[in-house]
Amino acid sequence: MNKYIKFCSGLTENPEIVKILKENLIKKIVRMHHSSTLDELVNGKGIKKGNIFNVIPGTMLFFFENEDAIGFDIDENKFSIVSWYAIHNGEKYNTEYYIHDLELSSLSHNDTMYSNNGEWDHIVGHKIKKISIIDYDDGRHRRNFKDSFHRAIVLETDDGDMVLSYLPGRREAFPLIRKSQIPKEILDNSKIIEL
Repeated sequence: MNKYIKFCSGLTENPEIVKILKENLIKKIVRMHHSSTLDELVNGKGIKKGNIFNVIPGTMLFFFENEDAIGFDIDENKFSIVSWYAIHNGEKYNTEYYIHDLELSSLSHNDTMYSNNGEWDHIVGHKIKKISIIDYDDGRHRRNFKDSFHRAIVLETDDGDMVLSYLPGRREAFPLIRKSQIPKEILDNSKIIEL
């Protein structure tokens, strides 16, 4: 978890960010990480190099045609995925993350070594048509915030979907998956919030 995002909100509390997601083409998606994480995932956990982008833990940034950038990460106090403007109208927000941790690197969705070529082409270069939040409360924690337990964000275009996942039972901390990979048991026991 990014320790500088303590006061960020989930998408249900960020209608401006939802609007940016739906009204602008996504130009690229990057994940911020420590350089040592790549070696650890490949050598220590045996994850195939081409799948690293999907499973590497860390902040995810979506860059849009209007030059805005939206950040997503996990807030462990809320048990939720939260969002914020990383760049809006040319101004950088919540950039302490990059200033205070100079050893961070970025990994792009189309990295030739650490991503599967074309895997997210149905998202990048498109506008999001539908956003769903999977609100999953397993009963082990109190709901302290309106946006607690937003455990997954489903982004859909006309050509496919992408799920930002913080679902229980996943080995990875903040993986990207497809809607078809969400366990039926979790879907059946979740509240689905359409935005």
